[in-house]
Amino acid sequence: MRHTRTLATLLAFSALHAAPARAEEDAADGNIIVTAFRTPVAQEQNASSVTVLDEAAIIQAQPIAVTDILLRTPGVSLSRNGGYGTATSLRVRGADAGQTVMVIDGMRLADPSATSGGYGFTNLFLDDIDRIEILRGPQSILWGSDAIGGVVNVTTRRPQKALEGSAAFETGTHETVSARAGVGGTSEAIDWRLAGSTFTTNGISARANGTEDDGYSRQAASGTATIRLAPGVALDLRGYWSDASNDFDAFNGDSAAFGTTQEWSGYAGLNFALFDGKLEPGRRAPD
Repeated sequence: MRHTRTLATLLAFSALHAAPARAEEDAADGNIIVTAFRTPVAQEQNASSVTVLDEAAIIQAQPIAVTDILLRTPGVSLSRNGGYGTATSLRVRGADAGQTVMVIDGMRLADPSATSGGYGFTNLFLDDIDRIEILRGPQSILWGSDAIGGVVNVTTRRPQKALEGSAAFETGTHETVSARAGVGGTSEAIDWRLAGSTFTTNGISARANGTEDDGYSRQAASGTATIRLAPGVALDLRGYWSDASNDFDAFNGDSAAFGTTQEWSGYAGLNFALFDGKLEPGRRAPD
């Protein structure tokens, strides 16, 4: 038996920053606001090619992995060496797999173990995701040389009530089981949400003549909190963790080889409302 292990550690910290990259609906006219530009811009006012997938679009597509729905958007191609959990490369407009920037709740993520330094989409599942923005085309001015292909901006759910929760359970062929749940709440002092998920499948063989299924299992958890310390001052805390294991075949045929991957990221940011609220901290969701 051969055992391989990949460890990706992601850490972001900011002492002062503007509101996190996210998409909101303008209360005045209902226009979608796209924030992949690091600042809110109405979608009809930007010249770049942007696809916005809201909660309704995600539910309709019924994806398991985020790449399942990204693949259905224009200009995006995907290569995966087998079933879920195998090496996955995402390319936007033909750019290299390492030339697409990945942002989750304002955190820019990358896999330091990857030769290209890009983000590994292998273990990114739907989990607690509420909204996805795909910005196609070179954005190197704002995001650096890694954004030649584009930017994928993911936003997780935000609490709308004092206490709320959600859960989903799915099962299918190859003894596949997927379950996820989340709980959160909002008040004058704090907005918070915690979520967890699990996925397991016996999988399929990546080899055309293979007889052994290549299984995959994954557990993940995430959490966000916005603590309002004083008027115009808020502390943002965000974290993400996943632990996955996948079987794979040897060069000369079926084998008992498997690999494990652990990923975690953390973020802490102190927000101040500046310039008459133009740069403001995380806001309480409407009742």
